[in-house]
Amino acid sequence: MNKIKSSLTTLCSEEYLDIVDESATPIGIRKERSKVHRDGDLHRTSHVWLVRKKHGQIQVLLQKRSENKDSHPGCYDISSAGHIPAGFDFEESAIRELKEELSVDAKKEELIYCGTRRIHWEDHFHGKAFIDNQVSRVYLLWRDIEPEQICVQESEISKVCWCSLADLVLHVKENDFPHCIFMEELNMLKNTLQNTKFSITLAGMEDIDNIIAVKQASFQRLQDKCWYLTDDAEFMRRHVKDEGFILKAMYGNTMAAFFVVRFPMDAPDSLYSYGMEFQNLPKESACLAAHMESVAVHPDFTGNGLMERLLNEAVKMAKERGFRYLFATVHPKNRYSRNNVEKAGFSILTETIKYGEYPRYIYFLDCSH
Repeated sequence: MNKIKSSLTTLCSEEYLDIVDESATPIGIRKERSKVHRDGDLHRTSHVWLVRKKHGQIQVLLQKRSENKDSHPGCYDISSAGHIPAGFDFEESAIRELKEELSVDAKKEELIYCGTRRIHWEDHFHGKAFIDNQVSRVYLLWRDIEPEQICVQESEISKVCWCSLADLVLHVKENDFPHCIFMEELNMLKNTLQNTKFSITLAGMEDIDNIIAVKQASFQRLQDKCWYLTDDAEFMRRHVKDEGFILKAMYGNTMAAFFVVRFPMDAPDSLYSYGMEFQNLPKESACLAAHMESVAVHPDFTGNGLMERLLNEAVKMAKERGFRYLFATVHPKNRYSRNNVEKAGFSILTETIKYGEYPRYIYFLDCSH
């Protein structure tokens, strides 16, 4: 059951909207929202679809509109939508609506633009004529959050639920449930999801804060915290600049995951000692060893094969830089990471205790041939 957030009683006057032209530019006239819908004035709205990947499917979050809404009461709708108050822009308003309606915090750079819709329709609700004449910008936002974790605004929403995008498209086409969702908008969403790809590039110093944020979010969702040891910002800075490299996976403007590769050289904790012990590697080749040090995928982007892609790119880049002996450590119970490492060609050398008290498999990949 959703936690219900009581709506605050407001002492201010009714919300004012900017009247706009066809390019969504304010023309200098502001009117009360009720009069805008009475008179059919052109105004602006923002629509945000929350999406996640679960059980191999893209899911979208639906809200069920409150029964006392001035339009489409009790109908299923976009995750978050709202009018643009006078003096505000689309993205700023989208962020505000997410917070007010769903208590979801987001940054402008996380919003992925899907397109702009020109909407006009007329109907009657609660015995009154209602004219909707709007320019709407549509966005998607990756968020993996359960309905019971969402604190809804009860004056706007009665409940929220996840639905697979494929099923939603079929239901909207059949019009077999109460909703106010348009196929045009779903097609925008589908096209954006299909055309916006994850890009993998080298991270820089400017990415450190986002790397730390992804690491913390990933660590919080781990079922067993001993699987992953977190590194601080200074460690990340050294590996961006001098002691290795960091790959980042970006979805639009949002960092979805990162992968740290370390060049241990003659450091006392170099895993090359295991290569000498179990593979008879020559001592003088220790400088050719690289550690697949750590990886983290933000919970909002799990299920997209990012660890596998990052690992393969990290191996390729390490080899291009002349490193021939690659090592990794994985907790024996961490089947997800083990599967990816073994799929990349790594094999277990031994099991040992690392990092003070934690069991780890030592993995090795020989790239010298």
